[in-house]
Amino acid sequence: MVFDYVVILRNTNRRTIDLMNRLLGIIALAYLIYRSVATNFLSGFTLYGSIISIILIALLFAVYIKRRRKIITAGTFLFVTGIIILFNKNIHLFEALFALGLIILSAIEEKAKSNLEIGFSTQFIMFDNLFKKKYNWSDFNNIILKDNLLTLDFKNNRIYQRETIDEESDCDEDEFNKFCREQLRLANSK
Repeated sequence: MVFDYVVILRNTNRRTIDLMNRLLGIIALAYLIYRSVATNFLSGFTLYGSIISIILIALLFAVYIKRRRKIITAGTFLFVTGIIILFNKNIHLFEALFALGLIILSAIEEKAKSNLEIGFSTQFIMFDNLFKKKYNWSDFNNIILKDNLLTLDFKNNRIYQRETIDEESDCDEDEFNKFCREQLRLANSK
């Protein structure tokens, strides 16, 4: 979808997401250590699981070499820990669900940490972050961008106000505000 305007908002949840991922990683690591000591958990790996683990580590290393950047994040640690738990043949159902949860969390980490983009078209307004959310222009009383602060005034008495990322944009605030006023006028006249 091509939008007339795209406003990028600063994501203020990055540190919280990193903290939660590290905490989950520590819990998963502590559980692996406990399980390996208490029940000889590491003896439950099959040859198939060991080969897959080696291939996974080799792929991570190849991506690291190719990109030459930091790849070992908390999400990567959650992914590897989840794979290690899943490739053991002596796991219980709750352990498999825990491992799948770790893998899913690692998969959505990058999207959750990205900046929020709001696309404005003549038909609707789309919030694009972890989950896409579409609003009609008729859902708003007013939309204003002033001094890098976007304010969305919903008709249900809710106000959404966030700081935008100061990038060199193709338009100025007056042009964007004029576009929004026109779309709101058209939506409310129907």
